[in-house]
Amino acid sequence: MTDYDRFFLGILKLFFHVIKYFFVISWYGIRTVFTNRKKIIVLATGTGVLLGVNYLLTILYISNGLFNGWWKIYLFVYVFLLNGGLWDRIKNYVMNVKYEKLFESIHFVSTDNFYPRYIETTITENMKIITFYCNIPLSVWVKKQDLLESAFNARFHEIKDRPNDNRMIDIYILIKELLSMIPWNDDFISDGDVLNIGGGYFGTVGMNLIRQPHAFIAGETGSGKSIILQCMIYQALVKNYEVKLIDFKRGVSFSCFSGLIDIVIELEQANTLFAELIKEVNNRLDLFVDENVQDIKSYNQKMRKTGGKNLKRIIVVIDELAELVDCGGADKEEKAIIQAINKNLRTLARIARASGVHLLLGVQRPDSSIIDGQIKSNIPFRVCGRFADPQPSIIVLGDKRAVELPNIPGRFIADNQEIQAYYFKAEQVINLRPHIINPKNSNIFETEQVEIPEMLKQRTERKIYGVKKCTSKTKKSLDLDFEDLDL
Repeated sequence: MTDYDRFFLGILKLFFHVIKYFFVISWYGIRTVFTNRKKIIVLATGTGVLLGVNYLLTILYISNGLFNGWWKIYLFVYVFLLNGGLWDRIKNYVMNVKYEKLFESIHFVSTDNFYPRYIETTITENMKIITFYCNIPLSVWVKKQDLLESAFNARFHEIKDRPNDNRMIDIYILIKELLSMIPWNDDFISDGDVLNIGGGYFGTVGMNLIRQPHAFIAGETGSGKSIILQCMIYQALVKNYEVKLIDFKRGVSFSCFSGLIDIVIELEQANTLFAELIKEVNNRLDLFVDENVQDIKSYNQKMRKTGGKNLKRIIVVIDELAELVDCGGADKEEKAIIQAINKNLRTLARIARASGVHLLLGVQRPDSSIIDGQIKSNIPFRVCGRFADPQPSIIVLGDKRAVELPNIPGRFIADNQEIQAYYFKAEQVINLRPHIINPKNSNIFETEQVEIPEMLKQRTERKIYGVKKCTSKTKKSLDLDFEDLDL
């Protein structure tokens, strides 16, 4: 075979591969269009408009076939370039050249001498996410974050790999800071079993009661911890859940819910309440076995089909966990009660998940002596405000991120991201009335709707535990008398 023959054969092979490549892209583009209704409409509309314009220009003698090719060009651009992925391939090639030079300038390369390959860029409201494919471990990326930030000329929010593929690296770059205050609005109430607490860089952040049945809310005085609890109680009442509050400050921070929730203000009555809750949980679990269901959601779904009675979710709010479980300064009798409470708390945290009984544990100053290891391991949803000392952050979150939070009221780490908690005002509780009378979305309720006369009746019948006696443990932490409060 002569050199001329080899050259000619090479040209034929190149021509064949080009034709094959363009055919594949064209077929992919056509298939993408005709499997999507919106894209079909865009294609048909664009083509029709261009044909109509060409016809109008022709009959008006403005154009004599000069614009006949417009619709063909449109078809080529829309089907071939956009949906066929050719434009994306061109962009990716340009971006790869750009980032390869960037990584080369800081000598950021894998052990096998390959630079990270650019995949895509995703833009959200507050974040730009740049994805790379490489063999460089995540630990190296994190170690050289300062150098990378300098090269990218941007501040990174986070660098993560993907759970299913650790060779895919996502760089999160902040393009917009969180608001310093987000006033509460009833539009923030989610359908289903979710209690929303604030807005993050990726949207609304909340506690999903199915996946995250219990929660820690930690924060110093003035951080906004009580406001988060108020906001969650409000949503629970809107969804017609049953709420029980344990607060040895006699519910001062939650007086707006007076008559709507059960309030426990005494140590002995708290112990009684936990015993009743464990009994209720066991009864519900037995009921689920009888009905061959796994949890409260599937049970209520079955009851709606069969006409049976639904079960309410029960939200147990503890404003300050230390006041409930700390034995310091307690006498022998009180220590026995506290030990019983700790045992019951561990049991509830372990077995109450499926039964629809949920714990919201407020902690002002997290401490290893306060937060039991067994309880902590069964509480997946954790919210932590700013602390000057890294130890509380380590206890709640497992790291020191809370120390780095800006000193802004309502700023927390929740669900592994920085959020701004909603600013909930006590007077907004009045909005419960419209929800009770005419709920925004009836499918958010698991139980039967409560008529307003019954609710008014409940306001006079709700329990306030512990009126008769106040133990020494509660006395030492209170500056107010019960008579001073309008409960």
